[in-house]
Amino acid sequence: MKLRKGDKIKVISGNYKGQMDTIKEVDREKGKVVLSKIGYKTKYIKNRGIEQKIYLRLDVSNVQFYSDETSSATRLGYKFDDNKKKYRYMKKDNNKVQEN
Repeated sequence: MKLRKGDKIKVISGNYKGQMDTIKEVDREKGKVVLSKIGYKTKYIKNRGIEQKIYLRLDVSNVQFYSDETSSATRLGYKFDDNKKKYRYMKKDNNKVQEN
């Protein structure tokens, strides 16, 4: 999985299609991501009068990396630089992804 915590993404399918957000948590084993602002429901606990946010886990296939520089969603890949260090790049325009 090429997405990481803190990446800005665009939802490409499902109820939240077209919305953009940042990744709050990544579950690599299950292939799911949790977003910071969208994709949650509110659960009310009756006896205590508390409301709690429950974040939904979106499948990785339903989101795509979003670049502010090019203002477009794109797929990611890996390449090696001259020092044999691995980095992520955008497949649409071959630009290197700025790490957080």
